[in-house]
Amino acid sequence: MKMSPGDVPALLGAYVDQEVAPKASGLQKFGAYAGVFVVQNRAAHLLQDPKIKNLLASSGALDETGLLDVDYLHNMAKFAMNKAGGTVTVAGLILDGNDVESLYKLAQSFAR
Repeated sequence: MKMSPGDVPALLGAYVDQEVAPKASGLQKFGAYAGVFVVQNRAAHLLQDPKIKNLLASSGALDETGLLDVDYLHNMAKFAMNKAGGTVTVAGLILDGNDVESLYKLAQSFAR
């Protein structure tokens, strides 16, 4: 399954709206939306940076047509979450394997 890097801001916005914000409180919710704001305003620029594109391509996450390999990224995230002990804390929010799966399911709606 492939996805345009240009869809990443919308994907992350949908993830925060549907999965993070309902579970977050006060400052956590504020921080999540502040992060989405930054991503939505900077992601297009960052994902066009040749260094970032080369890094993504060399890691196997970006194919020769410039699309993100969602299945590859999903497998990488599951592996990393497992190796990290099953949970990670990001800005006071505790994320786990369910979050990886939720993000993957949302990504399917953006896939081509």
